[in-house]
Amino acid sequence: MGFKKNRSIWISGTALMAALAVVLDYALKYSGLKIQFPWMPMLKFDFTEIPIIMSYFLYGVSSAVITSCIVFVGMLMRSSDLIGAIMKIVAELSTIFGLIVFSWIINKLNKISSFQFILNIFMGIIFRIIATSITNFYVLPNYYQISLEVTLSMLPLIAVFNTLQGFINLFLGYVLFNASKKRLWGL
Repeated sequence: MGFKKNRSIWISGTALMAALAVVLDYALKYSGLKIQFPWMPMLKFDFTEIPIIMSYFLYGVSSAVITSCIVFVGMLMRSSDLIGAIMKIVAELSTIFGLIVFSWIINKLNKISSFQFILNIFMGIIFRIIATSITNFYVLPNYYQISLEVTLSMLPLIAVFNTLQGFINLFLGYVLFNASKKRLWGL
């Protein structure tokens, strides 16, 4: 996260990551390349969170939050689906929050583990699953009129989807961050 100290690089990098995420959202939506989750076709895999993860690693928490908010606005402009956009930003921000909590714990313990990357991904996914489960528990019965019993039966599948989506986003975001870091910082 070496670029977060230089304000102009931070601003341009955040804008670039936000623009990339919005372009990915539009491109995947209109090209039909979003992959449906086989057991719940209403859930679709996409890659719009990868630039958000990269902005977190490159420029810090505030960059990731701003990038998420810009994607939220872009999704609203594209679809006018407030609930879908809220569900997306909850998933994105909860994943980032999991990464923040893990980093805070590591800093407090002053321990660097060889499994730090795996534990970081695990914490991000756990926070994502908790946040999306709570949100779906409220949204599905209240906005989509799905019974509480059906909602409860859907939550494990939604958790599996969020586990897979979170892993894809975090893994690819981290790999692309490392590739960018080597090119940008010469490491």
